[in-house]
Amino acid sequence: MLGERIRALRKQKGWTLKDLAERADVSWSMISHIERGERTGTMQILAKIAEALDVSPSLLQEDVEPEQLEDISRALEGMATLSREQMKIVLSVIEGLRSTSKQP
Repeated sequence: MLGERIRALRKQKGWTLKDLAERADVSWSMISHIERGERTGTMQILAKIAEALDVSPSLLQEDVEPEQLEDISRALEGMATLSREQMKIVLSVIEGLRSTSKQP
């Protein structure tokens, strides 16, 4: 659930609701409502929260464990600096890992 993911990321950073609210420029009550699943928030609000948490907005909603989000975000940042050839190598490695994880 989106709210659980946001709460887990916030707590991983040791932040209170107020800390995240200040960093995201979103009211603490809105973040609280989102974390409890009472509201979903607009895309603009979710983008602000994701930016404050230093993750991609799309990672907030995907089926990814909260503990993996920070690693994924760092990997994406690193990939942005690679050449096209290096990017193809990384993608080949990822595909190879995905295909071996599907085998029994």
